[in-house]
Amino acid sequence: FNYSVGGNANVPGLEIYQRQGMLVTYYLRAKVTEDELKVHYIDKNADNYEFYSYTINVAENTLFKANIGLANPWKGNLANGDVENILGKTERVSADLSTMPKIGAQYRYASNYTCVEVVRSVEGKDVYLYYEFVSTVQFVVDFGLPLKIMPENISGQLKTAKLTGVQVEKQSQYATITTDQSDYSITYALKQTIDSKDNFQATYKGEITISSENGQEVQSGEVNYTVTIIPATTVYYEDSFVDFYDAGSSAKKTEFTKTGASDEMGVWYVEGNANTTAEQALSKLGDKAIYGYDEAYKNSTTFSMGSAKKVTVNTNGQYAQAKFTFKGTGFDVISLTNSDSGAITVEVLKDGTTAKTKDGKDAFYLVNNYYGYKYENGQWVVDPTATNTLYQIPVMKVSGLDYGTYTAVITVDYAEFFDKTNDNKYSFWLDAIRIYDPMGVDNETYTKDNEGFPQYIKLHDAVKAGATEANALLFIDGAENATISEYNNFGPNNEVYLANGQAISFKLNIQAGTQIASVQIGAKAPNGNAAKLVVNGGELKEIAAATEMYYEISKDGNGNFTVTNTGTGILSLTNLKVTYSAKEGSVSLAPMSPEEQTSAVMMVRAMFAPPAPTVFEPETFTVSLKNYKDVYVREYIKVTVTTSDDVKYITVGDKKISSYDDERVWGGFRKGFVKTGKRVWSYYVSFDTAGQQVISVVAYDADGLASEAVENTVNVKPRSAWRGKTSEWHI
Repeated sequence: FNYSVGGNANVPGLEIYQRQGMLVTYYLRAKVTEDELKVHYIDKNADNYEFYSYTINVAENTLFKANIGLANPWKGNLANGDVENILGKTERVSADLSTMPKIGAQYRYASNYTCVEVVRSVEGKDVYLYYEFVSTVQFVVDFGLPLKIMPENISGQLKTAKLTGVQVEKQSQYATITTDQSDYSITYALKQTIDSKDNFQATYKGEITISSENGQEVQSGEVNYTVTIIPATTVYYEDSFVDFYDAGSSAKKTEFTKTGASDEMGVWYVEGNANTTAEQALSKLGDKAIYGYDEAYKNSTTFSMGSAKKVTVNTNGQYAQAKFTFKGTGFDVISLTNSDSGAITVEVLKDGTTAKTKDGKDAFYLVNNYYGYKYENGQWVVDPTATNTLYQIPVMKVSGLDYGTYTAVITVDYAEFFDKTNDNKYSFWLDAIRIYDPMGVDNETYTKDNEGFPQYIKLHDAVKAGATEANALLFIDGAENATISEYNNFGPNNEVYLANGQAISFKLNIQAGTQIASVQIGAKAPNGNAAKLVVNGGELKEIAAATEMYYEISKDGNGNFTVTNTGTGILSLTNLKVTYSAKEGSVSLAPMSPEEQTSAVMMVRAMFAPPAPTVFEPETFTVSLKNYKDVYVREYIKVTVTTSDDVKYITVGDKKISSYDDERVWGGFRKGFVKTGKRVWSYYVSFDTAGQQVISVVAYDADGLASEAVENTVNVKPRSAWRGKTSEWHI
């Protein structure tokens, strides 16, 4: 009998004879359908970034083996990592990146990595290979400015190398990475907020001398280095990292014109001139540089990096918005405040709905940025004619969010209640933002820089609390008194402002076992005039920048701290930042005893006391000589000194004279002598040698401070010239 396999399930024809039959049997098998498995390659150093993946087409219901894992040695095919593909061929999953040409060169040619873990998904259709890449160097970014990396910053071996080129292949999700073949530098320019470690491979070409593992030096024409960029515990970004939306528009604004007299309501403009060439300082992890300080900002006295975005709203009912997405636990909105400023609302969204803070409250806020006050009848009142401006103010501080990804929406809308100048409009400037804890609050990475597990104490809130909570924090007005109730906060509500001669004093309550790494204070000069920060009367730091930056005031947190402004400009204090070497423990502000308060007050007042005189100036100090115009060797000269009674003693030459007579005069309307308050000192001087001699007289006060010397020159004649003239020979 003929039969066939495959094809359609039908019989083309049958021949059946009388009293015969035929059995037709169909054998069925399942139709082969295609399925797929997926292999994922994960960079653990880059917050589990998936740097490569590929699929294996397999027959339906084919899975990775349950016992798939690393072999010994690990660098090669996985143990039990073989899979039969749809073509019936065996494919093997490998942990050796060099065998996969589709992987980027920065990973394929890396020599300093290890596959540390293999994980099979519950369904068995995915397998994840986790790698740890040992970075050659790690740089920390605490500002959004570009980072320029020179070859010698990567390795000292490149400093003397004869380079011919540099190459970076990775396109970062956070930054634009470019190279300059003239100096072989790499520029890492953030294009969005960064919230995890970002790795890239830098390949240098040329004549490069490399020290091998056995200490020998070899020549190489190409060498690879793994570079990691790490966000600091806080990162400060310019307004270019924010998306802006004009009133009535859902489209992100991409071009901005200069603000002017003809500004449209609800339209964002740019004010000032942006500094587009500034770069942040290069800081390696482990250099122990302070996070939140950069020389690039030290002369930023008005807008941050020279410019800000501005919008004006009025009674037409239209509103404008600004938005930014971040990962962290909170943020600051940086603006200027003046009499033209008005109110904004800030809403924090998570998954499209209003986020909750850790205490369960909606993350929705309203703040009035108006600043224009005068002091009348013991209180601050609105001054519609005020012209003062404070720059780079954290007008909105949001904290207490669970670590996660959020979107902040800033809305600028007109409300008559917040129009303090009654001109039916007001403005808002968005200058910068600061993100807190972009890599999470429990990250131990930062302990290498003494910046681990930062805790922030908002000084403004502490000052206000000090007015009601006994001695929580002391405000000192060096010119008058030292009670916290005398302090009036005349600016936005997130900072403490100290004028010349003012100070705050506090101490920390440190929990047992707490390991403090650093205590820092956030400070700036918001009105463009330089302030001077002095801690405990010690080293002076001149602060001219309106940008909030951090300055270390202690390494262990022990003792009391008095922060004083000795400059002419306003000193703005924002946060007290305490960092730790280990996660356990925390600090709080401790009550100050009356003795500690008194000591702080006296310290501040001493700083502003008139300087102690360096020369004593008696009210009366005259010197007269008798018988000195024609004097001979060993002949006596009478020195008479008349002083006021503030002179304790005098010296004639090296002779100290402490006795005197009160000078008295005859009274005109009464008999007897009248004391005048003057003292008369007498002393006789002679010289053993001829020639011009000097008689020097100095007066001293009760503290031993000396006056300027009164000197008289005497021409002493030799004894041989004496002819027996009458002279005084007694003392």
